[in-house]
Amino acid sequence: MRRVPYQHLAEEFERRLKTLQDAGAVPDPRDSRIVRLKQDVTILRERVAGRDTEIADLKEFRQRPLPQITAQDAELRRLRRQLGRGTVLRLPAPAAAPFVPD
Repeated sequence: MRRVPYQHLAEEFERRLKTLQDAGAVPDPRDSRIVRLKQDVTILRERVAGRDTEIADLKEFRQRPLPQITAQDAELRRLRRQLGRGTVLRLPAPAAAPFVPD
């Protein structure tokens, strides 16, 4: 073992820490890390579940207007055919611009 300045302080610290850990006064840092990582996993699983729900909602929202757009397109095509056959009368254009009060 290589000696460095204040090595005796490091050794004393490690000896005291081991004594406290053996007595159960200082928790093992690995245990606290495991607990923290489990909490992180729980949080991340909740976030993923929330994102999955959001994605499903957005996919449903995207699909909802398609039948409405299809119906509107069919109605526009029907009206254009009716206009082309001459069965719809056009209104005459207004002679003057409408009056707009100040």
